[in-house]
Amino acid sequence: TDCNQCAAGKYSSASGASNESTCQSAGSGSCASSDYTTCIGANTTGAITSILCPEGTYSSGTENSVCTSAQEGYCTTTNNISCIGEGNNQATGELICSAGFYSSGIGNSRCTQVPEGSCTSNDGLECSGANTTGTSRVMLCPTGKYSTGVGNGICTDSQQGYCVSTNGSTCVGNGNLGGKSRIECVAGSYGPNISNDDCPLCAAGKYSTSAQANTCIDITAGNCG
Repeated sequence: TDCNQCAAGKYSSASGASNESTCQSAGSGSCASSDYTTCIGANTTGAITSILCPEGTYSSGTENSVCTSAQEGYCTTTNNISCIGEGNNQATGELICSAGFYSSGIGNSRCTQVPEGSCTSNDGLECSGANTTGTSRVMLCPTGKYSTGVGNGICTDSQQGYCVSTNGSTCVGNGNLGGKSRIECVAGSYGPNISNDDCPLCAAGKYSTSAQANTCIDITAGNCG
């Protein structure tokens, strides 16, 4: 008489078993395996053991024959409150990345916080917004914009009379990206736009006497700049 195989999502490591009750369910965070190293697949029967879901994958409920990869913009979790963290396994679900965090590609066990001078994005072309969750990419702040501190969903315009800086003391200049703060345009220069990466000096015959100028004034007759 042929031996019956355990159903998909169940396993038995016992030899000489005589009834189906020896087949055990692969529980949450685990999957059924026939080789002790990999899950056997959604419709495969005859597993001999249960293994923990690998990092970046999860299984919910019982009778799991596969572990599912966390989708992009998500991370795996064991408590449905926080991500597992790098290197751990046995996840039972996935969580959407919080605002100011991201995960690229599938199979992430954690979401990464956005660094200073950057913002979250879903397409690598524009920021997703301050309150957006589930973002999959991070990008440098565009020219004339900045983000201070970590975990930013958006980059902020420098505003007129200011320019963006990566070091807190000089303007970025020349179209560079990744501004981390803004600084005032000094007297003799100006910031004409809402998004300035530098403060141009006033042209010959014009001047500005104070910081934060957004335009230069013509020198009147009888005066010099």
